[in-house]
Amino acid sequence: MKRIINCFLILLTLILSVGPIQCEAIDWQSEDNLTLSPVRRNYADKYPIPILLKSEQVASNKIKITFDRAVDKKLGENPANYCVQDLKNDSPRGIATIGKNETISEQNTLSDNFVKIQATNRANSQFTLTFKNPIPKKEQYKIMIYNISVKDALPYRGDNGAGMFAGK
Repeated sequence: MKRIINCFLILLTLILSVGPIQCEAIDWQSEDNLTLSPVRRNYADKYPIPILLKSEQVASNKIKITFDRAVDKKLGENPANYCVQDLKNDSPRGIATIGKNETISEQNTLSDNFVKIQATNRANSQFTLTFKNPIPKKEQYKIMIYNISVKDALPYRGDNGAGMFAGK
């Protein structure tokens, strides 16, 4: 129980020190900020927006992520919908695509030559990201996920959540 409380306090400290995700940076198609737009609210009324529940390192080069519901498998396996932020360094190191003060853009998302993503359950709510290189030990990262919708939904442009982890 003590370990769980310590982990929770560390996670809370990380969340408070990193600050909010800047959703407006990922709207690559227009200048509008979809975070507060009526279009996004209308979308959420018609289609549930998948939210990241958990991210954890399961091997030296693998991260398992879990969504709160089934997602479109093609979108879930697309590296361009993911970004890894280095939480310690100004420039990205290890598996990161952006440094601690950088914002996400279409140019700094993950790519096929950097990671392979596969669904790990039939419901398409869990995925494993297998990086070509090992995740450096004791380095702190935040995985950010965008633009993933449920199957047969209209295209979604927005935030699906973020999770922090440290290399083991």
